[in-house]
Amino acid sequence: ADVMQISLPSADYLVMRSSYYHFGPDPTLLNRMRAAARRAVIIAEPLITLTASRSPWQAFLGPRLSNPGLGRPAFRFDHQSFEKFAREQACSELFCDPRARYGIAVFNTELG
Repeated sequence: ADVMQISLPSADYLVMRSSYYHFGPDPTLLNRMRAAARRAVIIAEPLITLTASRSPWQAFLGPRLSNPGLGRPAFRFDHQSFEKFAREQACSELFCDPRARYGIAVFNTELG
């Protein structure tokens, strides 16, 4: 099912791991997730990936192994772009150490 077309389930927390890059830095899906989450949305994205590898073999293989069947994704988060996206969307917590493979952003939805 197309996540942009279906109703998202209501839950205390909505979590997306290693998949937001398919939507690029567009906040449309994040806004839909915020509307469905009672407490927070948590996004964890790989920031060091095979697609960015210096090894030609890994750089060739990475996009093919992570293709959801819609063609080759043109966008991948790195530390800088993930931090920018998270801060522009008013994250409440951000874990984005330059040495870490993953970045994690928490977007609270509770009032007060």
